[in-house]
Amino acid sequence: MFQPDHGGFNNARMGFESMLVLAHATGRTLVMPPRSDVEHLRKGPAFTYNDVFHLDFLTAEHSGLDIISMEEFLEREGATGQLLDQSSGTSLKPPQNQTNWKQRKHLDCLWDYLSKVGYVPKWNPNRCVAAIPASSETKH
Repeated sequence: MFQPDHGGFNNARMGFESMLVLAHATGRTLVMPPRSDVEHLRKGPAFTYNDVFHLDFLTAEHSGLDIISMEEFLEREGATGQLLDQSSGTSLKPPQNQTNWKQRKHLDCLWDYLSKVGYVPKWNPNRCVAAIPASSETKH
């Protein structure tokens, strides 16, 4: 999953495209953020990435690309107690056990929750590099 930054539409688009490619290349499921405002477009309606990109078409055309909504992720993992507080190891459910975050504002408590149950690697990009294998096949 990814949290869009507070920049303009182009920043949000580039962040989404990067996460889409990374999820596909690593065989991971991409969890889409809830509907939200985009800086510089606040006078218009909130949007989802599906308003701009045809996500159903992308998943149909690219084998191995799996995309789910934040609501689906929270129903599967959060509300069922599968997500653990990284500092205590105890099960931590979403704030107010809420899985639907379709409102435009007040997403900060959702992002705070996800940062508590998510794994944020401590890596230095000046000393480490991410490598993605060309294939998922194991060669001996």
